[in-house]
Amino acid sequence: MNKLLNKTTFIAGSTKNSGKTTFLNRALGELRASGALRGKLAYMSIGVDGEAFDQIFGHKKPRVRAEAGDLVVTVEAALKATEAGFKVIKKFPFATVLGRPALVRITSPGLIEIVGPDNNAQLGKILRYVRKVTGVQTVLVDGAINRVTQVAAVFDAQFVYTVKVERARMRSAADEIKRIYELSRVGLSSPQGLPSPRSLSSPRKRGSRGCNRDSRFRGNDTLLIKGALTRAKADKIPSGVKTVVVEDFTKVFLTYKELVNFQKRHKLLYGTKFDLVLIVANLFGVGKKEFAPLLENAIPARKLVFSVIPTGVAISAKSVIPAKSVIPAKSVIPAKAGI
Repeated sequence: MNKLLNKTTFIAGSTKNSGKTTFLNRALGELRASGALRGKLAYMSIGVDGEAFDQIFGHKKPRVRAEAGDLVVTVEAALKATEAGFKVIKKFPFATVLGRPALVRITSPGLIEIVGPDNNAQLGKILRYVRKVTGVQTVLVDGAINRVTQVAAVFDAQFVYTVKVERARMRSAADEIKRIYELSRVGLSSPQGLPSPRSLSSPRKRGSRGCNRDSRFRGNDTLLIKGALTRAKADKIPSGVKTVVVEDFTKVFLTYKELVNFQKRHKLLYGTKFDLVLIVANLFGVGKKEFAPLLENAIPARKLVFSVIPTGVAISAKSVIPAKSVIPAKSVIPAKAGI
């Protein structure tokens, strides 16, 4: 877990219940073990984490146990319900259905639900406060269900990606692992940074100005795309464009096959690069020997970890303590665009 030290690390996932919170718990345990990070470790969530039961499906969820010295960001409703002792450091001026988010320092251990802000802008402001004002540099963020765009909220962030592997979806899970790794290998466009990216305009006839190019960057063979790179947008790019630059990997919405085909036609580069720390493949009733061949040796061992989960067992922490969630079932915070 040394790669998590002095970094802001987002824990993203391919699907709901892919193992994000379980990884968070493991990371917290190992980072605390040395004792060197007491009072210097912060964590938070995008969404709701640490609740006893899934608010949609009703099954048990891994709990989050806060320890003395931890810095935690969560909402007022969760603080009222926690068994942990805490001292409020900062209340943020963002409204959620469960009250304002607050940064607290844990004074005595206990279970806690961590509920994050509603959007990336709020997330970015909170993280900047945590790092600049408190001086804490090791920060973990449990991500939203199946989204990675929250990684872009912090300029120098890195990420861990968890994938749920089930027998019925082994091939698609393998493709997702290969897609994420392939995206992590894309290079940076320029150490000096990018000019303002321009979006693709409406489709026009071949040879016209259907795609805007920025000649100030590298000439007419380079295209800068603002926003998402989708299949529809990719299909509009003229064959004469050699290099396509997007803001970062979170803006690429191509399947693994589409990404491979795209890279045969164009060189893909980023304006901002986020490092991939690790991919965690959680195997549900599937053996490593059965699943690994689908990856076609595309992922180096240092970037991939397998965790075998027996059939019928949900991903959870070692100790699942039943408790009533502070989040009413009808008040589940919906995932918003851009999170």
